[in-house]
Amino acid sequence: HLNKKAEEFTDSETNPTKLPAFLVNVDDFNYYDRDLGQLQLQTSPTSNGISIDYFKFDKPALTIEGQGEWLVSESAQNSHLNIELEADDLDAMLGTFGYELASIKSSQTNMQIDANWQGSPIEFEMQNLNGKIDLQISKGELLDIEPYAGRLFGLLSIQALPRRLFLD
Repeated sequence: HLNKKAEEFTDSETNPTKLPAFLVNVDDFNYYDRDLGQLQLQTSPTSNGISIDYFKFDKPALTIEGQGEWLVSESAQNSHLNIELEADDLDAMLGTFGYELASIKSSQTNMQIDANWQGSPIEFEMQNLNGKIDLQISKGELLDIEPYAGRLFGLLSIQALPRRLFLD
């Protein structure tokens, strides 16, 4: 259980080229009171940083896995991660990270993130990311929506379809 902010674990002086290979297995991983389940992590050193060969957070109804790298150059440290998140329920997944979404229930979620940012991997924060997020939500139910609003939502989606097909 880690209950400190990311800045307390790493700083700009931490050099990933000096880190050894890691093989980590944790049965009950919590970060800042967020239950992330089991953790598996495997890394290997490279000439200009460290390769994150594999990581996985696994708990009932939520799996997060991926790989990446933490590199150092003359001017800065940079991290890059490819992450895939799968959840049986969007609401429960968001609850893991401290968000509430009462308008969508029982929705399977798949999110793929290809992101990079300046700093170490533990400094992962949405506002600092550059990259791409692909989010797919299926088999869900929209709650608390007025009948006319639901029709309008469907109409907007149909009207936007040709534009999306032409990448406009």
